[in-house]
This record gives sequence, structure tokens and C-alpha cells, in this order.
Amino acid sequence: MHSTHDFKSWSDYFIRNRNSLHLIPWKEAQWLSEKEFEKIRKSIAVFQKGESSDGKHLIQKAHKNAMKTGDKNYFDALMLFINEEHRHSFDLKRFMMIQGIPLLKTHWTDWIFRRLRNLGGLETSISVLLTAEIIATVYYDALSKATDSTVLKSICHQILEDEDMHIRFQSEGLSRFYVKRKFLTNAMIHLIRRILLEATMHAVWIDHRKVFKAGGYGFFSFRQSALSEFCRTIHIVQSVFLKQRLESINLKLNFVNK
Repeated sequence: MHSTHDFKSWSDYFIRNRNSLHLIPWKEAQWLSEKEFEKIRKSIAVFQKGESSDGKHLIQKAHKNAMKTGDKNYFDALMLFINEEHRHSFDLKRFMMIQGIPLLKTHWTDWIFRRLRNLGGLETSISVLLTAEIIATVYYDALSKATDSTVLKSICHQILEDEDMHIRFQSEGLSRFYVKRKFLTNAMIHLIRRILLEATMHAVWIDHRKVFKAGGYGFFSFRQSALSEFCRTIHIVQSVFLKQRLESINLKLNFVNK
């Protein structure tokens, strides 16, 4: 759908997506059963908190990068991406208010993720954010299967469609950093990202295993699904990496032939 590094097309996508959302049947909102309520109330509050980040530091880093490179397209697309995350947060918040589920002011996993995103430069922020997106794809699938609420299922299905594209968007964002480095350096970066994902999966399982189990996931199937998404991000990054290298070689050959 999107050509390599064509972040203007990502802005176009986010705008189209904003104007073609699935309808959430809010008028059909029914009370969660007592069993459902106990399984999801703490868990959904944590994820709602995570979706609500204002992205201040990420925006600052992306803006600095845009000023440095002269390419504002990624920054514009990122702002639209953040708006989608805020929509997720708003929909979850609205559902929680209907159900009488209190909002969280703080949570330790959200605190850690925010601190990690603030470390280093834009690449670090994107990597940490991408880790959260990977986990979210499995979580919202489990959540949709753990409830009979048509409203919550609709929210989850919309989020899942969005997250699928978010993973591709952030992976293409990361690829810009990979094309500038040697293969072995990139392999080490992949390993660090994998370690971060493994640590995150264990932390998330501790807090959210009730929802995962209710949605049909054991720890190993949860891990397998998350790793599958992780491999998809590597495939996207490597595809861009190889394309850029081939383009560079072709430019050199054309120069020599002239």
C-alpha cells in the first residue's frame, strides 16, 4: 500500500481511516456480567492509560528530526498516528465510564514504558512504542474474545485494524535508521529489541493473564503470537534496508556507466 519512506501516503491513509471508522453500537451497551467485570476491569484500565499518552517527548524528537533532515512528512504522519491512539483511549474511557470502571492515574508498566520512550533519540522511542503495539495486537484480540459485550468487541476490532497498520507505520519509521548502519550493528539492534519484547511479555502476562486466558491464550500462545508480529516488523525493516541498498548500488552503477 505504501512505498518505501513515502510518509505523505501515510498521512493520507490516517485521514482516510479517520473518515471511515466502523460504527460502535453505543446504544446497545449492556452491563458486563460480574464474572467479565472482575476479569477485565483492572486490565482494561491499564491499557486505557497506556493509550492516553500525549506523546510529548516523541513529538519533540520527531520535530527535531524533521528540522534536521528537512523531511516533515514523517512528523505530519506521526501526529495523525497519535490522534488515533487518543481515539482508542477515548473509546475505552467511554466504555469504562458506562460500566463504572474507574480510570487509573498511574501504573507501574505505563510509568516504565514512558521512561523508556524518553531515553535516547527518536529510534529508541519508536522501538519502545513498537513493542507496545505488538503486545496490544494480542491483548485486544484476547479482550474481544473474553467478553460478550458488542460494544467492547466493536472497540477491540477497530483498534486491531488500526494497530495492524500502526505496526507497519512504525516499522517503516525504524527502517530509516537501519539503512544507515552495517548489517552486524542492525543485528545487535534486533537482539536488543527482542530482549525488550521478551521482558515486556512477562511483565504484561503477570498483570493481564486473566484476560489472556479468558480469550483463549496461554502464556506460550501469547508469546508465539507476539513474536510472530515481531518477525513481521523485522521483515518490513529488512525489506526497506535491502531496497535502499539496491537503489544505492544502481545509482553508483549508473554514475560509472555515464
